[in-house]
Amino acid sequence: MIKKILFDIDGTLICNVDYIKYSTAAFYEYGIHDSDAIWTFNHSYEAYETAIGRYNRELFAKYMSNRIKWYLNQEFVDLLFKHLGKAVNGDSDKLKKMLDKFDKYELVIVSNFFEQVQKDRLTTLGIENYFSSYHGEDACKPRLKPFIEALGDTYPDECLMVGDRYDIDIKPAKTLGINTLQVGRDIDSVLDLTPEYIEDIEDHLKMKTL
Repeated sequence: MIKKILFDIDGTLICNVDYIKYSTAAFYEYGIHDSDAIWTFNHSYEAYETAIGRYNRELFAKYMSNRIKWYLNQEFVDLLFKHLGKAVNGDSDKLKKMLDKFDKYELVIVSNFFEQVQKDRLTTLGIENYFSSYHGEDACKPRLKPFIEALGDTYPDECLMVGDRYDIDIKPAKTLGINTLQVGRDIDSVLDLTPEYIEDIEDHLKMKTL
């Protein structure tokens, strides 16, 4: 029986957002207008996650400073948090209607990046209260740690991971025995998730035990 649903954020719950626009606003407010540096910054997140493996303010500022050849301090990180916390789309009502259908399940977030920023984005959308916990700052996917932490006392086969990327969402979840649903990087894809889909998974699990 499925008891818990794990959601990714970017490309899953929040799609088609121009993140560069928000980070560029942070750079401009900080006083950097170097377009090449801003481009490099916005295309260095995965490299950071691979190299460092967790989100830490000091490590992040140091790593990104080295990448773009400009000094970024904690003032910049604060500005980035402020602007990225507003990086959402207009799908709030649609998401609420979808999430309301799953009131009997515990919903949690497993998404790489700083917890504060991701929670601020959920708050901006008005959906933060649907989720009981957040995982993905202390250890980045595809590492197994955030998935294990998200499971808590729940067995893997009692959980469903919903994400857009096979390499960092689906594959590690499958490794742990978590049920998975890969969605397209379009909001309509995740909105197709229904309680009936969960029931189909539960029926499949019952057949496996017979």
